[in-house]
Amino acid sequence: MRAALQAAFRGIQPDNREEFTSCPSARRLRRLYYTANDGWRAPVYYLPVLPKGGGEPVIIAHGLGVNHNTLQFDRETSLAWTLQKAGYAVYLISYRCDSGAIRPAKGEGDYDFDDIAHKDIPAAVNAVLQHSSFSKVMWIGHGLGGQLLYAHLANEGACSISAATAICSPTLFSEQSSAARARSLALRLIPQNLTLPISQLATLAAPALRMHREMKRVDGPKARGVLVYGTEDINSGLLRQVNRWINTGFLSNRNGTVDIVEGMANTEIPLQIIYTTEEEVKGATRPLDLIKGPAETIKLGASWGKFDPLLGTDAHRVVHPRILDWINRHRLETWGNTRVNVVGT
Repeated sequence: MRAALQAAFRGIQPDNREEFTSCPSARRLRRLYYTANDGWRAPVYYLPVLPKGGGEPVIIAHGLGVNHNTLQFDRETSLAWTLQKAGYAVYLISYRCDSGAIRPAKGEGDYDFDDIAHKDIPAAVNAVLQHSSFSKVMWIGHGLGGQLLYAHLANEGACSISAATAICSPTLFSEQSSAARARSLALRLIPQNLTLPISQLATLAAPALRMHREMKRVDGPKARGVLVYGTEDINSGLLRQVNRWINTGFLSNRNGTVDIVEGMANTEIPLQIIYTTEEEVKGATRPLDLIKGPAETIKLGASWGKFDPLLGTDAHRVVHPRILDWINRHRLETWGNTRVNVVGT
């Protein structure tokens, strides 16, 4: 398959002397599994603490339609490896919509954002706490991963998550347009339990890619590598809820009756928000108007796409040090006296 894609790349872009793709880190990640209360199981990939590291747990949650490879694509410049080098135990969580998830023997195949937020996230957090032997974690969420953070805080408060970073996670959405109405109609016609083959489509599109509008600062081989190795299929139920957000104009529950961000009101948690010019008009910083606790915003200009804070060629110099500094600042107050007896890993 790879040889065929590479041949297609040379045929479509004969003047392009780049490699077809770069690949995610070849080092095999360790994994553990969590089980949600409805029987779904999904892996948590983890980078164990290095010798002499403190081992404090940091969860990183990926966005919609992609997987954990977007968080650890290469060892030299990826956020996950940067955190590990700083002494943390790093956990890359996945959800029931990821290819590594295991469906219960008896259960409905359809699910949405609410199912992931209410069932997967609490189970994943508990699994990380038990595995790491700490009583609190820090959370870094990109896109959907930040939105899931907000839903978890609205549902359960900040008892287990002591500080967080949200990257390019919108909470407000544009008013309905003709294109949105057409998309809404198309989604209503899609049967339940259907999974859209996003990964296969992205792989087939990779040979033609020169630059992706959401990866403006990512070099060509890595951007094509993300399409081939970093994408996931999307369930129709999840897409319907995302479309509901567009219809209601805000991040809401499946019925469109509850504003998830407003549900976070008065939650006490240190929160760092990183956003681009595009996310600024989508309410990226709105949670800071409602929560209590230290806050920091980092605005990236119009030359930054949604995935650039993770994968951009200069992200490890511009963005990742700011995230690491934020976590380090809250390290002692979070874990100074929170360690419990070590359990087997």
